[in-house]
This record gives sequence, structure tokens and C-alpha cells, in this order.
Amino acid sequence: MQLIYADYLGGGGNSDTLIQLIDYNNDDGDLDRVQPLVQEVLFHKGELEEIISSYSQQRALHRIPFISRSILLLALFELLYQPDTPQAVVISEAVELAKRFARQTDARFINGLLGAFEKDRDADA
Repeated sequence: MQLIYADYLGGGGNSDTLIQLIDYNNDDGDLDRVQPLVQEVLFHKGELEEIISSYSQQRALHRIPFISRSILLLALFELLYQPDTPQAVVISEAVELAKRFARQTDARFINGLLGAFEKDRDADA
């Protein structure tokens, strides 16, 4: 999530910088696991931001803080492209990240948006 946030702050598109951040922040050799995940999330960023915009009744995308957007991008990516992780776990982890790194109102916003997204997906299935 922090690397996706760094992408927002850096203007995006600089994968070398992201790889350096991953390498710097992961002492335990997670580079092989984290790098592809971050690259995939950023590859799908436009699609994921469209989903955020369509489910955000209260705020325009540009009004959602970068940290909250980063959490939403990661969670939506997991919900869409990593179906082995249970929906409830993804949403719970996203809310916990928001409580830790964002405002309490953002945690509720993230919970509501992800819940609505999953409810619609379940209805379509």
C-alpha cells in the first residue's frame, strides 16, 4: 500500500523508483513477491480508479486522499484478481489499514465502498 501511495506522490510511471522503494523497505527478501503485485495494481490503476469513481457517491476521485485511494486500489485489485483471498478478509484488512494510516471517516468510507462493490458483484454472480 505504501508503494502505491508513493506512486501517487511521485506522479506515477517510474517503476525503477518503486523497485528501489520495495528493495529498501523489505529486509526479508519480499521483493520477488511484492514487486509483481505492485506492478499489477499500477497496471490496472485506471480500471480500479473507474470503479472507485463509480462507487463513490460522496466524493469525487480527486477529493479522496491518496492514502485512501491506495488502500482502495490494493483491495479492489485483490477482490478482482486474487479470488483465493476471502472477500471479508480483503475488506477487513483494507479497513484496518485505513484506521492505521488514514482518518476514521476514511475507514468507514472504504468499508462502505468495498461492501457496496462486493454486494453488486455477488448480485451479478
